[in-house]
Amino acid sequence: MDSIEARLQFIQVLKNLHKTLHSVLSTSTAATSVTAGAAVSPQHKFETPDPIQFYLNNCKEHYEDFHLCMLDQMEKMDPLDRVTVVLYYGKIMGILNRDSAPIPQRIVSQFMLPSLATVFQLALPQGNTESLANLTVCLDMLNILREEFAGEQHSEVFRSVKEVVHQRMQFKTELQQRYLEEGTLALSADPQTPQPVSKETVATTLGRMELDRERHKRSKEQIWVVERPNHSILNAAEFEQKWASTEPLNEFDMAQIRHLTNLARESYLI
Repeated sequence: MDSIEARLQFIQVLKNLHKTLHSVLSTSTAATSVTAGAAVSPQHKFETPDPIQFYLNNCKEHYEDFHLCMLDQMEKMDPLDRVTVVLYYGKIMGILNRDSAPIPQRIVSQFMLPSLATVFQLALPQGNTESLANLTVCLDMLNILREEFAGEQHSEVFRSVKEVVHQRMQFKTELQQRYLEEGTLALSADPQTPQPVSKETVATTLGRMELDRERHKRSKEQIWVVERPNHSILNAAEFEQKWASTEPLNEFDMAQIRHLTNLARESYLI
């Protein structure tokens, strides 16, 4: 595909990133390099393209377009949604850094690392109280990337990013102190004047709550999975044990069955 088509498709990937955030965080080892990204795992078939696979499949020809798109779309996003791009950005950086091929190394060294401070500044806009909700995630991602890119040659980059995070942490501390002293978080000159809350902010907050519930539900999906011997649905030994330990049907059970049957019949007549 040409440059325009690549940018349009990547913009859609970024706009849907909040829906595929679980995929970004749990992408398997199938996507470990640019070359490996060409093979899409059958476990990741979404209506929208897998964001990691999409980037790895197309970054050889369009990494400059993708990089500009990420920065441009972050600036247009609501501050609360920009944290998803930080996670996406950090995940891609880690994958490319572990690929020793020339193109992935060029993307990391010439594009992603120099713009890392800008990405964190966009995720944590100065003076924006809403974006402080992104602070914990950004700090965790910073620690992960510092371990991934340990070395004196990257010290200046991470010093700039650390300064951004440190300034936002100071801002958060000042707000907390103001709340303890004045009982308000208002930044206006008149503390009695409440800050208006826009409909977009409310919608974004509700959307993030829904995403948190969905992510929590997906994390629990595998809890109830029971491994069966020989991949059989029924374990014969388990069935025999339950069958032998269950008391036979008696008169009390029959009375309960008749009672439930009568209740069901009455409900149908309502």
